[in-house]
Order: sequence, then structure tokens, then C-alpha cells
Amino acid sequence: MDKDSDYRGHQYYFNKEEYENSRFTEPKSYKGGAFKRNRTLLITLLDITVIVLILVVVIPFVRKSYEVPDLMGYSLNLTQYRSNDDIYINLSVRNKAEGESNGADLADIEFYLENSSESILINDLLPLPGKSLIYRISFPYDGSGIASAKVTIKGKTSVLNVKIQK
Repeated sequence: MDKDSDYRGHQYYFNKEEYENSRFTEPKSYKGGAFKRNRTLLITLLDITVIVLILVVVIPFVRKSYEVPDLMGYSLNLTQYRSNDDIYINLSVRNKAEGESNGADLADIEFYLENSSESILINDLLPLPGKSLIYRISFPYDGSGIASAKVTIKGKTSVLNVKIQK
């Protein structure tokens, strides 16, 4: 190619008004804070809130505890085991007191099943401070869904129920 041909080189278009307008643009203002700018942050925060709400509020009401924390200073816990023909019920009684005692208290314990008219009554001395006792009884399985123990100590009564596993 010859130098005198119509080579024009690179062409550049410049508009001074557009240049001046672009130099002094203000940055975008984000109204609404971080949550409007970042939807993922908002969704993540909502997910965490729902999980914490479930853990703190719902689970304690749904989960049923069969332990009475304190009945006249005694901790009670009722459990069950079912074989094909029998239901075995265990009542654990622990004296939460520490130190010496003048004597043991009496307890009246009545075990029964939901659909049964039969019950087993036990009148026994309760454990000394810091000690525990376990009462074990069995019933023939009659299709009941709940086994219960009614415990009376010093005139106060508590009924513990446990669901029978099928």
C-alpha cells in the first residue's frame, strides 16, 4: 500500500458535553439499607430467624417430658418397655435433698394402664437424701396406649404418663 492512499488512521469521536456530564455524576443512593441491596442476606436472616423460633418456642411445647422436676423434694421419672405379651413399667424416685435425714417419707404409688380396670398399689418408704429407688412392675398387654403412675408424697399427688410403644 502506498502512503498517499486514503488511510485515515484511528478515528476518535469526542463530545465535550457528554464528558462533562459523566465526570460529575453522583453515586447511587441505596435507600432501605443492606437488605434492599442484598436479597440473599434478607432471605438468610429470615431462615435463621425461623429456625431459632422453632428451637426456642415450638420444641419445648411439642416435646413432652415425663419427668416431674420436683414433687416434695423428689425427682420422678416414668419409663416403659413392651414385649409381645407384657408391659414393663419403671418408676425412678430420687431424693434431691443432701445431708442427713431424721427419717424416710412414705409414698403411695398406683400403677395402671389406660384401658385396664386393674391397678397395682405400692406403699413404701422413699429413699434417703441423695439416694434413689426404682419400682418395676408388669401388666399383661391389653391394647392400652398409655401407662400411668399416680404418686402421692406428703399429701401432694402427681400423675405421670408414658406412651406405650407399639
